Amino acid sequence: MTDGFLNEVTLGGTILIPVQCRNGSDVPTEPDSAPTYNVFGPDGSAVAGQTGTMALTPGSITGLRGVVLTASAGSGYSSDGGYTIHIAYEISSTSYSAMFTIKVT
Repeated sequence: MTDGFLNEVTLGGTILIPVQCRNGSDVPTEPDSAPTYNVFGPDGSAVAGQTGTMALTPGSITGLRGVVLTASAGSGYSSDGGYTIHIAYEISSTSYSAMFTIKVT
């Protein structure tokens, strides 16, 4: 999984956070259950309420999961910089993870 900068979103906007679940051989694979995500702010602290499961299964692409987040002030975001999304999932009881950043403007 290539982690890195995902996208930029305007405060109040929505953003799709996707992940392509892959096994240890880097082959797209269905996870054992829906991946989980946590969002961390510019200071490294968790953004309250911005955690959950990635239940979206767009299309019929093996292992592709997603979640749509609203980057609003009411959800704990501000236009002060980057946010990190940590994603965790298991394939055949082996743990994997990915991290992405988004910029809120």
